[in-house]
Amino acid sequence: WFEWNGLLGTFADASSIEQTLSHGMRASSTPKLNLAAVLDKMPRNHVAFLRGEVIKKVNYLIADAWNKYMRAVGLREYEMTNGKIAWFFPDTKAFSGRLAYADIYGESRKRQIQGYSGKNNVFWHYALEVKAQYGRHPKLCLIPHVVFTTDGHNPLQNKTKMHSLRRGFCKMWWNDRWRDMLLSFLNLVSAGEKEIILELGRDSTIKICARPEIFTAPVSVSSNSDDLDDDLDMDIEVSLEADKDFVDYEPTE
Repeated sequence: WFEWNGLLGTFADASSIEQTLSHGMRASSTPKLNLAAVLDKMPRNHVAFLRGEVIKKVNYLIADAWNKYMRAVGLREYEMTNGKIAWFFPDTKAFSGRLAYADIYGESRKRQIQGYSGKNNVFWHYALEVKAQYGRHPKLCLIPHVVFTTDGHNPLQNKTKMHSLRRGFCKMWWNDRWRDMLLSFLNLVSAGEKEIILELGRDSTIKICARPEIFTAPVSVSSNSDDLDDDLDMDIEVSLEADKDFVDYEPTE
């Protein structure tokens, strides 16, 4: 929930909200906001700012529900410099090694989403940040990152070292690898189901397809990546010397 102009905005009902309030406080329901009306019927002149604020608050609630789900599944969080959170699987027996998933053609394959670099003495973890975009075509955008830890659980605190490792260690990762790690990640968090169900309160849920939307492009980029052994995790030693041009920056898309 969020506070707005003396009110509490939430997907939950009043009785669910009361359980989170101080003893003796009561919540009363107001007429429900029709989100379809926000998009299609709300005037766009002098109340356009209000409409935009409503959508931003809805996006906040959806992203918060995603974060709660990731935490419940057992993922670890990494807070980036922009305040956003990326989630990754810790180094445990259940998430180690090559894990089964279905590729874009539905064929069974295996892919690592976290591992250990002996040359750099760190664990690497594929991580996802969510960006909720409520609108006429609502969707969740999943932004990939790589997080490094020394113990398999807690992200490095040195941002410069994290940046240097990410830039050097992942330089031989091609698009098909990033795509397959995304599919493997979603297969794990959905427990192999077709949908991911986010709890928003009593009897309130959001159902998300556990497979990303697939697009077909009329053109492609020619490369020699097929000649590489993509099943081999290349352990690249990364120099951690200070980079004078380094800016502590996390891409958002």
